[in-house]
Amino acid sequence: MNAKNGSKFRRLWDGDTSDHSADESRADLALCGTLAFYTGPDEARIDRLFRQSGLMRAKWDEPRKQSTYGRDTITKALGGRTEFYLPSGKGKAEVKTANSAENADDWPAPVPLVVLPDVPAFPSQVLPTWMREFVEALAVELQVPLDLPGILVLAAAAAGIGRKVAVSPRPGWKDEPTNIFAMVGLPPGEKKSQTFKKCLAPVLEYERELQERELPNIERAESEFKVAELRVQHLQGKLAKAECATDRPPLKEELARALEERQAVQVPAMPHLQVDDDTPEKLAQELANQNGRLLVASPEARALENISMYGEKPNFDVFLKGHAGDDMKSGRISRGRQAVTKPALTCVFTPQPHVLETLGETEALRGRGFLARWFYSLPVSRVGYRDVDPSPMGEQTEASYRQCMKTLWLSEYATNDDPPEAHNLTFCPEALRMLNDFLRWIEAELRPGGMLADLAGWGNKLGGLFVRLCGVLHVAGTLFPGAPWRRMPISAATAQAALTLARDYAVPHARAAFALMGEDVKVGFAKKVLKWLKARNEPQADFSKRDCFNGCRGTFENVDELQPVLDLLERHYLIRSNETARKVGPGRNPSTKYEVNPAAWHDEPLAQNPHYSQNSSA
Repeated sequence: MNAKNGSKFRRLWDGDTSDHSADESRADLALCGTLAFYTGPDEARIDRLFRQSGLMRAKWDEPRKQSTYGRDTITKALGGRTEFYLPSGKGKAEVKTANSAENADDWPAPVPLVVLPDVPAFPSQVLPTWMREFVEALAVELQVPLDLPGILVLAAAAAGIGRKVAVSPRPGWKDEPTNIFAMVGLPPGEKKSQTFKKCLAPVLEYERELQERELPNIERAESEFKVAELRVQHLQGKLAKAECATDRPPLKEELARALEERQAVQVPAMPHLQVDDDTPEKLAQELANQNGRLLVASPEARALENISMYGEKPNFDVFLKGHAGDDMKSGRISRGRQAVTKPALTCVFTPQPHVLETLGETEALRGRGFLARWFYSLPVSRVGYRDVDPSPMGEQTEASYRQCMKTLWLSEYATNDDPPEAHNLTFCPEALRMLNDFLRWIEAELRPGGMLADLAGWGNKLGGLFVRLCGVLHVAGTLFPGAPWRRMPISAATAQAALTLARDYAVPHARAAFALMGEDVKVGFAKKVLKWLKARNEPQADFSKRDCFNGCRGTFENVDELQPVLDLLERHYLIRSNETARKVGPGRNPSTKYEVNPAAWHDEPLAQNPHYSQNSSA
């Protein structure tokens, strides 16, 4: 580095504490202070860089109350700091000061509260050939990220074998279902509806075939039920009009038989394999009607909005039980309640990133583990870099995909009992070793300072996601005559493919998704303060700390808890303190006044994903 204190920095970076009287803690703080100046108020980046330095040691991750030594050191290094090194883009660099005595109109550009980390592209090479060729060809034809068709195809396959296939990797592991919940965050203009239509075409084609086949049976049963219902109504009328006491007993017996006959008429539900924007109550009913198997697929994720739209408390039990395979009961509008054993609900949504952001604001969704069940993806957008004359998908590629996906959906249960039994897949020894190694890796990363430390709820379900993906990839990769997947154990190659998806792809995307949803408590509070500022009659008006505390009543227990949040907003150039006005004479100084950056509302500087405007290869 060329700065005048570069030699001191180099010594610190190499682990030399001699400039700080061999005091390691002082050296840690000094290095974090220097990193803070050059990286801006990016705590995650400071942590990542420190771990690469010669000062990194086990103490960095030592727990300290609800934090760690490393986090406390970074917080201390950032405390009170208002100057940061910012490249000017003109071959030079300058120092920006958040609360300088500059002209009120001379504000630095706001820094997003959340800068999403880099995320890898979807690893289409791990998919079975018929899936991979379709995903890659569709991404080219529609000029969309590989992630979008890749996740959709995996979800469609998972729904196809849902409830029919379970995975038992080792003794003591509860049979793992193969249905998954997937969420792909993409802004508008990404051809999401067209991608859904192409990926789900075999499923909807099969659904139409089932409906055409079942329609005559439904119409016949409805006719029988209607006749039985009319007979019941006729007898009830005769009984009500019977004047002679001797006429009533035989009429009662005849009515009882009519009621039994009506009850015996079972009207089959119209087959539905996929729904989109049902309310939770209707979804539970439909899941029961479809014998516990259903795919919920929506480009705009209206089903997520429906969770909290109807009623004061979010109702998402059907999602929790449908994901876990826990038995549930569903109310049916006119025929009583119906139990569903081991339901398999598969969901795939492609909400806009701001919808993901609002999901994180719903405490109930966090508290009961709803957000921990999803396979997240935040792809790189291709908008602005798309080929205007792309190559269309080959007919053979599309035909192969349709045939294989339909074959997968046509797979049968292991038995025809009531309820039917699922096929149980096992792991080969090498695949089991890979599973255990992965579980050990997860456990280590859940420790303070680890990659999954802030995603404990999601991280604790990551092993299950890996096993589910193993099941889906195993069946999809062995769709040969005679269905050999039923007898073959899950191979090491399949386990490696699932590991690439779960560890190398899903983990960084989940970290980005949870960052967007405000997993950091301080960022979450900062968003609430910004929301209060914007809701005022004059959003640009100055405010005091006491004004903010009262305006966000219930968010902070006391004014002292608010100060670190205001410091965070100040470091991101969204507000700045104005301490020039002081009380003259006896008494305490007034509450600190803050100005609001006029650009704070222009671009909604809450989160930034640089990938949304960069090119991506598909």
